[in-house]
Amino acid sequence: MKILELKNVYKEFVDGNHTITALKPTNLQINAGEVIAIIGPSGSGKSTLLTLMAGLQKPTGGRIEFLEKDLAKLTPKENNELRLHQIGFVLQSSNLVPFLRVKEQFQLVDLMIKEDYSVEQANHLLATMGILQRKNLYPSELSGGERQRAAICRALYPKPRLLLTDEPTANLDTKKSREVISLLVRKTKGTNRATIIVTHDTRLLSYCDRVFQIIDGYVEEVVDTKNLS
Repeated sequence: MKILELKNVYKEFVDGNHTITALKPTNLQINAGEVIAIIGPSGSGKSTLLTLMAGLQKPTGGRIEFLEKDLAKLTPKENNELRLHQIGFVLQSSNLVPFLRVKEQFQLVDLMIKEDYSVEQANHLLATMGILQRKNLYPSELSGGERQRAAICRALYPKPRLLLTDEPTANLDTKKSREVISLLVRKTKGTNRATIIVTHDTRLLSYCDRVFQIIDGYVEEVVDTKNLS
C-alpha cells in the first residue's frame, strides 16, 4: 500500500535577486511496511525534503500525495489534523517536554488530539521499548537512549501512518543506536506504517529497506550501501 508519493516535486527559495533550488525535481514513492533512510551532507536538502513530506511547507512545483490526498490542496485545519493524527515526528533532541513525566507526555498528546488518554496503549508502547519501569521519571532522569525510546513511543501513540525521524541516533553509542533502529524496524515491518529516517549515521543503513542520498538537491536511490559505511 502506498503511503506517500512525490511526483516531480521541487522546492525553490528566493534570496534577494537569486533563486536557490533546495530540492531538484524528485519522484519518490514510500510504501507501508518500509523503513527508508535519507542521507547526504549538511545543506544538501534533507531537511527541506522532510518538511515537504510532513506538509510543513508546500513545494514550488510538483505534487505530494499522502494516502492519495494532495497535501497542497488541504486547508490549514486539515493539514494540522493530518500531522496530529497521521504523521509522527522523532527529533534528534527527543523533544520531550522537560517538566512532564514520561507517562504525562502521552496525556499531553491526548489534549492536543482531543481524545481520551489510553493508559493501556501508552504502557504497551513503553513495555515494547523496554522502558515501562521508567514511566514515572522526568526526561532529565533518563539516559539518552531512554529519552529517544520515550520519544518514539510518544510519536507512535496516535498510531500514525508515517513516522518521520530526524537524526534519531545522533549522540548515541553503537549499542543504543542499534536498540533505537531495531525498535523502529519492529514497529514498521508488517504494518500499515512507513518510517523515514534522515541520518548521517551509516550504522543504520543495513536495517533499512531502501536508502536515498541527496547531494545538491538531487535525490538518488543508493543500490549498494557498502561503500557508504
